[in-house]
Amino acid sequence: MMWIPATKLVDTHSVCGFACYRVTQHETYQTEPTVYSGPNVMDKFYEHVMNESLIIGRTNEQGMEPLTDEEMARHDSVTTCEVCREPLTKKNHKVMHHDHITGKYVGPTCNRCNLRLKYPNRKRKANIDQGKIKKIRIAETGEFKYVSADNDEKWAEQE
Repeated sequence: MMWIPATKLVDTHSVCGFACYRVTQHETYQTEPTVYSGPNVMDKFYEHVMNESLIIGRTNEQGMEPLTDEEMARHDSVTTCEVCREPLTKKNHKVMHHDHITGKYVGPTCNRCNLRLKYPNRKRKANIDQGKIKKIRIAETGEFKYVSADNDEKWAEQE
């Protein structure tokens, strides 16, 4: 006796476009939507996301501003991390977490949480090493851009 499935494949879903924009509380870094519909949608999307990563990675980081008396009192009085609520220890000590764009003090956290909240300064090294994407320099501007290795035309244009 042969088993026959109860459902039949009627159609497949193919990605045909994307819309993407940068969302942040800092108006300076917000962008209008980028909309694309056409060939190689996933390549275009990946290139867009990687270029956004480069732009965001170039954001000027600010050192922390001096604490107010109230902020210092709050920091000094805390014995547990405000993020994970775990007790602060010698091994996992208290640090002054701050916004690296504005320089404003956010609050006392344990070292572990502070490092987890930090913006990762990586450029997708694993994918670059595996040859999935290539970092190129734009001759006219001197800026860097990521391009996909899957599209031979793009490689030819950029090399």
